[in-house]
Amino acid sequence: MVLEGDVKMAHNEVLDDLDLADGIRLTCQATPITEKLRISFNG
Repeated sequence: MVLEGDVKMAHNEVLDDLDLADGIRLTCQATPITEKLRISFNG
């Protein structure tokens, strides 16, 4: 879950718009697009 900043995912076939709005990202495919990034793997 992205807590601060943003990432770009290379590919997404799993997460829907609600997941994305909640900050959930596929970190295995994520590349940071902001200078500061804070994520949580605990949900």
